[in-house]
Amino acid sequence: MPSYQFHLRLDDASRPTVTVARLADDNAALRRAEALLVSQPRALDVIVCQGERYVGARDRNDVANGSPRATILVVEDCFLQANTLKVALEDAGYAVRCRGHEDQALSELDRARPTLALIDINLGDGPSYAVAATLERLGVPFVFVTGYDRRVLPPRWRGAQYLSKPVTGGQVVDAVRGLLQRRGGTAPAPEPRKTSA
Repeated sequence: MPSYQFHLRLDDASRPTVTVARLADDNAALRRAEALLVSQPRALDVIVCQGERYVGARDRNDVANGSPRATILVVEDCFLQANTLKVALEDAGYAVRCRGHEDQALSELDRARPTLALIDINLGDGPSYAVAATLERLGVPFVFVTGYDRRVLPPRWRGAQYLSKPVTGGQVVDAVRGLLQRRGGTAPAPEPRKTSA
């Protein structure tokens, strides 16, 4: 069985590695992350990795009773890029779910429909558009966040929202707010999270 690492972000902003566990698969690891959040009241979120591979993340919104105004699905296999986007979006007040592989993203879409998605088109196995096609079928707006040139996109998505890597958290937050507002205000931008000085 593969070995997974669980990195918890605590309310004092530290991020210790809490545990390493051998589990059956990525879904079992993400369930373990939710259990860690329940058992660690000071934890704000848990990032799951398998070696250097980013598996996904869980935060308080995944296990809390309340529902956020807007949930953003981030589909990105690079841990650093996924974490940059997650932190920026959460600081802007959004709930964020991260998935590091196409199969994980498709399973997530079977489980819950996000308000909007940010997707990389190369998740380690070359370009793939299965997540974009599923989002389109579900009526979920999305933004391509990729190192590929726009000309690589299939003709049906050449006019889609697109951000070229490298990208900053601020650019992503602006793109999310703009796209949600253009969709008719169905999911207004939340108030930014207050941070302690």
